[in-house]
Amino acid sequence: MEGKMTWEWFVPPSMSDTTGRLGVPNTFDLFMDMAAVHSDAIGNGVKQLLPQERFWITTKTLIRFFKRPAIGDRIVLSTWVEGVKGAQGLKGNRSCSLSSRDGELLVCGKSEWTMLDKKSNGFVDLNTVYPDDFEYIEESACPQNYFKIKDDFSEGPFAACRVQNLDTDFVGHMNNVAYVRAFANCFTAEEWRK
Repeated sequence: MEGKMTWEWFVPPSMSDTTGRLGVPNTFDLFMDMAAVHSDAIGNGVKQLLPQERFWITTKTLIRFFKRPAIGDRIVLSTWVEGVKGAQGLKGNRSCSLSSRDGELLVCGKSEWTMLDKKSNGFVDLNTVYPDDFEYIEESACPQNYFKIKDDFSEGPFAACRVQNLDTDFVGHMNNVAYVRAFANCFTAEEWRK
């Protein structure tokens, strides 16, 4: 089974920000949605996992923006699974890229994923959730290491956020993109333009 999925799309107005370009949180949305579509095609998406009481969890994300596409721009989306990591196979990276139709890389990203089994309250060996003939693509869209954020609250918190109903996902956790939206809302439109 082919490990990479690619399709053409466009930037709709609903995913743009005050600059008229694909918004930063919307890019996280798009990459998460790409992973969901590909996972469904592989056979380990939400529809297949819910009856088993299993679900994917994003543990780390790195996205690099080179040029954000504007409303209406035609873009090429790609996503692939880099492979399973560790002796127990509890983590794996997924890459995503967003390019112009002529091949210019606009945005690249990767996320580290794990899977939780709600029945056992434990993590799942990811080697058991991909088909036997699945083709991993070891090349990373973002070969850089994930950044470590220091928890230095000596001067108090940077900001506070009340978790709203729409911030939670179908398993009752705050959706990973909701964190990005909360952070993005700490800045004014003018600050985002800069």
